[in-house]
Amino acid sequence: QYRGITYPLTGISRMVKDKANNLWIGSYEGLTKVDLKPFKFGLYPEANANSILNVTSINVVQKNEIWIGTRRAELLRFALNPKNNKLQSVKNYDFKALAVGGIFSIFAYNNNELWLGTSKGIFAFDKKKGTLFKVRPNNPATNFLENNLIYAFYLDNRDVIWIGSEYGLHQYDRKNQKWHPYVQLSDSYNATIHSVRCFASDDKGNLWIGTDDGLICYNIETKEYKKYLSNPKKSIRSIPSNNVYSLLFSKNNQLWVGTNAGLCLYNSTTDDFKVFTEAEGLPNNTIYSMIDDPRGNIWLSTNKGIIHFETATEIFTTYDLADGMQGYEYNLGSAAVSNDHRIFFGGVNGLNYFYPDSLRPYPYEPYTAITAIELVSVGVKRLYSIFSGMEITIPARTKMFNLYFSALDFTYPANNKYMYKLSSTTTEGLWINLGTKNYLQLSSLRPGNYILLVKGSNSDQVWSKNPFVIKLIVETPFYKTTWAIVIYVIVVIASVFFFIRWRTKRLILENRELQERNAASIEINRQKEELALKNKNITDSINYAWRIQMAMFPSERTFRRILPNSFIYHRPRDIVSGDFYWIHEKEDKIFLAVVDCTGHGVPGAFMSILGIELLRNLMNTDIEDPATILNQLNEEFSRVFSGMDDLSLKDGMDISFCTWYRNSNILLFAGAEHVLYYVRNNQIFEVKGNRFSVGIEPRDEETKFITHTIQLQTNDMVYLFSDGYADQFGGPEGKKFKYRRFRHLLLNIYRMPLEQQKLILDETFELWKGNQEQVDDILIVGFRA
Repeated sequence: QYRGITYPLTGISRMVKDKANNLWIGSYEGLTKVDLKPFKFGLYPEANANSILNVTSINVVQKNEIWIGTRRAELLRFALNPKNNKLQSVKNYDFKALAVGGIFSIFAYNNNELWLGTSKGIFAFDKKKGTLFKVRPNNPATNFLENNLIYAFYLDNRDVIWIGSEYGLHQYDRKNQKWHPYVQLSDSYNATIHSVRCFASDDKGNLWIGTDDGLICYNIETKEYKKYLSNPKKSIRSIPSNNVYSLLFSKNNQLWVGTNAGLCLYNSTTDDFKVFTEAEGLPNNTIYSMIDDPRGNIWLSTNKGIIHFETATEIFTTYDLADGMQGYEYNLGSAAVSNDHRIFFGGVNGLNYFYPDSLRPYPYEPYTAITAIELVSVGVKRLYSIFSGMEITIPARTKMFNLYFSALDFTYPANNKYMYKLSSTTTEGLWINLGTKNYLQLSSLRPGNYILLVKGSNSDQVWSKNPFVIKLIVETPFYKTTWAIVIYVIVVIASVFFFIRWRTKRLILENRELQERNAASIEINRQKEELALKNKNITDSINYAWRIQMAMFPSERTFRRILPNSFIYHRPRDIVSGDFYWIHEKEDKIFLAVVDCTGHGVPGAFMSILGIELLRNLMNTDIEDPATILNQLNEEFSRVFSGMDDLSLKDGMDISFCTWYRNSNILLFAGAEHVLYYVRNNQIFEVKGNRFSVGIEPRDEETKFITHTIQLQTNDMVYLFSDGYADQFGGPEGKKFKYRRFRHLLLNIYRMPLEQQKLILDETFELWKGNQEQVDDILIVGFRA
């Protein structure tokens, strides 16, 4: 099996191999491309395998003892095949039946025993017997490891194991067999320990601890500490986010910090950080793991593949599916390096492994050709074919023209890059990099002669040495010729003469009307100032209402803490919104609501504030069933508006309410005029709510809300939404987007990283809306199970 062949080929009539080592096959199935070049990265399971392995932890004991943990509680042992240098499975252990949860970290406790950090605490695994037993503290007041997700282990020089978990920092002295849970490092409030995800030690005896509430530097000997937090006012010199995902003290004695908002380098001299984000060229801001190679460069696992960071030049290079990636999304802390410098990264679809020194760009230099030129005149488009050295005349009436070009390397055309240089007879141009954009749009060129050079690269950014060259002649329009200038002078002189005569007569009439105009002007100015003052007062009031509404909403930090694998796409039609989202966490349950209040703007905002407060009050009770919550919400709503005769049944809320039991992965849903979508295995499922809203009148027994139960599976994608997206008018015919098109869009994007889903939803909405006005507030909340 080869890359490019996903089905049997019949009736093969011709096969041709191009210079980029691609094989082209003509058959009854059409034209098929087969990439004969090997993947740059080792992959397990291989690309054509049916199984998907969600790798959450890696430990390399030695060359032939590589242990991998998965989110489905599988522990796998691998070894390197000396014949092909690939990973081969040695032994698989499935612990799902033992309810250990996913395996998120692996620690070699001794030569015969592994400690497994799971979502249910620590389990010890006997490698010889293949048995598993739970690690418990000796006579603790409370078992602080029970149902605690273990992110990381670290062994210091005193033979003490540091344990990072969802509920703080713990310590185990192997020599004395004593446990110690840290709630906080000192009596100071700022030293409180939150979720600990990673460790790193430097050359000064400091232990660096990455948490979800900042970065802590702790001296093990002196017990002194310092906490570093994100500072928006000094964002350039502070860590970009308090969510620290990974730490690395490199071979160059540099501390690197990976967060969910970028990468940063610690400067011990100034005690601050140099930050790299997408604005500085970092391809993706979410840094899950970091490994440095013998050359001092850093390899990063992100939500956009694996990234190579050359520390000397500060250049980022992204590797994606064409290079053998298991997928775009990787897992927190799932990385390791062997003694022979082979690097391992685990992601949601498997495992990648490679030697950094073995990654070489493919040397083929593609031929670059300009395929066509499109001239855009007044209401007319003309397309012409191009050959190298061609002289092209651009008519004077041309508003703009587009050039289309292609680098003839079809290994992975989406990664081919282009640059061009435009020179005139008097000025030498500069090479301008277009990235992957394979067209150039030029307009407003001054009349004259130009030389255009275009060159491209292959998917590994190896550039062609011989650019494609054409000559451009931009004609001078008639209105800029010498005869036109003479005519302009004559017309101006005559116009000035006749204007003076006309103006003299006109002044007599204007003097008579001056007093009347002055009086009218004074009145108009007075009315204008009065309207401006009223408009300012109204706008200030609405803006203040917006700030109040934002204060009522759950903060982004709270939402991301409770549902880290989620996104919120909220787009109000006006300054304030009638749509709002709400979230609450209680033990292993997450309560989530997406609400569409009647109307939008200020009336909708008032209704949303009332809805948030009613939901908060309901959470103080023991009610967990969504239907019961909606029925109770309806009663509270009716009670608030009792005695107000001018409100109709239309005044209320459409709502989706969910209760998610994370441990059992069961989702309860009830809806008022709302539905829920969830996507699994390329199939979208719809769960309908009741066809009535939360209104101001009580409901009888026949119109009570109903709860639906859904058994979610790992990687299921759940979407809650209001009707604003589907009801938007737009497109070529100015029609509604509708739910059918909305479901198709979700089915196409549900496997993508969450932030990319949000971006595609926004881009699709903008493209559909076009010049139309937004008709309603929009709210979409998605999360991955």
